[in-house]
Amino acid sequence: MSRTIYSVSAFSREVRKLLESRYSEVWLEGEISNLATPASGHAYFSLKDANAQVRCAFFKNRLLRNRLTLQNGLAVVVHAQVSLYESRGDFQLIINQIETAGEGELRRRFEALKRQLDSEGLFDPQLKKPIPKYPANIALVTSETGAALRDMLTTLHHQYPVAGLRLYPAIVQGSTAPASLVKALRLVQRDDHCDVIVMGRGGGTLEDLWAFNDESVVRAIRQCRLPTITGIGHQTDLTLSDLAADQYAATPTAAAAAAAPNGEQLAQLLIAIRQRIYRCGLRSLEYCAQRHDSLSARVRHPSLVIKQHTQRLDALHSRLSAAIVTHQRSLKFSLFSTIHRLETCSPLIGIEHAQIKCNALNRQLRYLGIQLTHKHRNHLQSLANQLTTLSPRETVARGYAIVRDPVTGTVVTDASQLHRGARVQTEISRGWFEATVTELQSAGTPDSSTE
Repeated sequence: MSRTIYSVSAFSREVRKLLESRYSEVWLEGEISNLATPASGHAYFSLKDANAQVRCAFFKNRLLRNRLTLQNGLAVVVHAQVSLYESRGDFQLIINQIETAGEGELRRRFEALKRQLDSEGLFDPQLKKPIPKYPANIALVTSETGAALRDMLTTLHHQYPVAGLRLYPAIVQGSTAPASLVKALRLVQRDDHCDVIVMGRGGGTLEDLWAFNDESVVRAIRQCRLPTITGIGHQTDLTLSDLAADQYAATPTAAAAAAAPNGEQLAQLLIAIRQRIYRCGLRSLEYCAQRHDSLSARVRHPSLVIKQHTQRLDALHSRLSAAIVTHQRSLKFSLFSTIHRLETCSPLIGIEHAQIKCNALNRQLRYLGIQLTHKHRNHLQSLANQLTTLSPRETVARGYAIVRDPVTGTVVTDASQLHRGARVQTEISRGWFEATVTELQSAGTPDSSTE
């Protein structure tokens, strides 16, 4: 069986590489103890809890950017990389960031909200609006008493003094800060006066900057129709508002600088444009002068042109006069000819004949109408008299009666339709009555009787 034999140095190196690759980023919570701060500027301490401890190294380049004062007994949360100190074989943590234990809970909330909003697409680079190159007016959303406002004003006045600046004051720290920031953003949009928004505040702890990690503020920035630049905290600070903004800078001063073009570069650009305009103007003047010379050579003296036009005008006047006389004669002849034809073909004679014929037809029509009406009236009277004669009502009026079955209403015309004791309904000239059959007799036998 083959054996792999390591030297101590090689083994330590392999273990260090394994640890650093496996645990390149880790968050731990514990209490500082055995704190040492040698003249090199580094800090060394142990991070412990009730059951274990681990050595930590906080190197100077990271320590200088840390705003937390280290002391024994302080509960902290550290962001570190796992490593091995090969010279002594000590397992240790290389600290990247450190914060109080209270900030650790905020950090967890920060990461959870970041994942949620990122999954919704609020940080999508495709949604970022372009920053206007030459804004006419810039909105500043920050505390009206903070140093961030002074820094931004100084930067903008120096870099781009032609821009109009409008302050929308907001609370930037504390429980009321998110609502104040959202209100300021809405006010900027309602005024519709500015082209870009710069939102900023000075540095602080994670808790100090927490208003800019509030979900309502992040969504308000993303939904804002104006491009937004954020400059919150210092170089190492990053908030969710920075991720949602169309552009973010490390500091409020850098954010203000990003909102406007560089004044010196703009002045140089204007000088270059002015020189180009001057050269273009010279070229245009030279072209116009050449064009003027060319046209001047082609232009004839105005008096010659006027004489030619005068002669042509006289000739046209003579032709017009002759044409008018000829046209008048033609019109007069045509008028006389038309009058003669009209007199020959006058419609008055035809109208008189038509009127006579119309009167005769009208009289004939009235006569025939009267004859036809009398004929139909007499025929109608004859039919009415026949109907009256044949009406059963007339028969009843002469003393006869109509006998009906009271149940079915059927007229009784034969004695066979009845039987002794049957009830009948008898209609006479003025009313009706019911009777009971006591005797029946067919046609040709003695009279029957009813009761």
